[in-house]
Amino acid sequence: MDGKQIFAGNAFKNAQLGDNTNFQGNENTQVKIEKNQTGISPDIFADFIQEIHKLPNEAERNEALGDAQKLQEAVKNGNLDRAKTLYTLFSNTLRDSAAGIAIARAIGFISGTPI
Repeated sequence: MDGKQIFAGNAFKNAQLGDNTNFQGNENTQVKIEKNQTGISPDIFADFIQEIHKLPNEAERNEALGDAQKLQEAVKNGNLDRAKTLYTLFSNTLRDSAAGIAIARAIGFISGTPI
C-alpha cells in the first residue's frame, strides 16, 4: 500500500463536525456556508431582491422591496409567523421564483429541505 488510509462505510456516522474540523488527504476542499438561524443563506435574499427588480411596475416593485426588507428582518429575528404572513404579500411570480421557493421552505411556509 502507498501509506494512504481510506475511510469507508460508517466512519463518520453520527459525527458532529464543527467550524474548525480538519481532514488530511488528497484533493480535499472545505467550504463553510454562513446561514442565519432559519437556514437561509444571505445570497437567497439577494437573489429574491434581484427578482423583485425585474418587476415591470414601479409601484409594485417599490412595495415588494419594502416587504422584502420586513421579511428579512422577521427571519433575522426568528419571527417565522410574521415571516410567513409577509411572504403571502408577494406576487405569485416572486413566490414561484427559485429564491422565493427557497425562502418559503426555510420559513416553513412549504415543506422541504432548506437551501
